[in-house]
Amino acid sequence: MNDLMTKSFTSYVDLKKEAMKDLEAGPDLELGMTQIDNNLTAFLQEAEEVKKEMNSIREILARLQASNEERLFTSPKPFARVV
Repeated sequence: MNDLMTKSFTSYVDLKKEAMKDLEAGPDLELGMTQIDNNLTAFLQEAEEVKKEMNSIREILARLQASNEERLFTSPKPFARVV
């Protein structure tokens, strides 16, 4: 029984040491960076497209507001009713 516990404990300690070595070594940067770079590039491209679309919407809104202001000033005023 003691042998089983000793073997189990040493296996646990060995696994823990390996895990610590992996943590100290850090992630494999070469393997993961290409995927991260691709994802980041795609995200940034999409963000630029959204910025362009937002600018377009702002321009349309500004023209619409200007047109509305112009309409308010140039349209004939309704006569006030006397009751």
